[in-house]
Amino acid sequence: MPSLPPNRRSFPKIRRARLGQRLKRAHLLFEASVLEELIEREPSNDEHLFQLGQTYTQLRSYKKGLDIDKKLVVRDPDHPTYRYNLACSLTLTRDLNGACRELLTAIDLGYRDFPFLMEDKDLHHLRNDSRFALIKDRIRDAQVADKSGPA
Repeated sequence: MPSLPPNRRSFPKIRRARLGQRLKRAHLLFEASVLEELIEREPSNDEHLFQLGQTYTQLRSYKKGLDIDKKLVVRDPDHPTYRYNLACSLTLTRDLNGACRELLTAIDLGYRDFPFLMEDKDLHHLRNDSRFALIKDRIRDAQVADKSGPA
């Protein structure tokens, strides 16, 4: 049996990768529809709303994710993770001023997963902006305050 040319041998891998992407998207769309239905039944369930926001972001429906994150912050303005996610959504929708403000607030409220923050792909555009220096300063201040303990 003659061997296939190199570009023909890799074709099945490409097809599998594309199929995998389509299956993942279909799963996320299904997940979003289920969560939307659950939220209709239980509008005050923040866990479902939180997960729906995450799912919208994975689907690259950034405006929908932003709307969810805003709702969560209105419901619980002192929740550092909600503020962090709002900063991510604002970054993804290119509102870097708002993203910087929300990220600073998240840190002030106790968000401390700084290694994740420094690698989070959702914050890529903010990390490449001069305003990110403010975030780094606030992280440094928070780390110093955490080490010195309560005043």
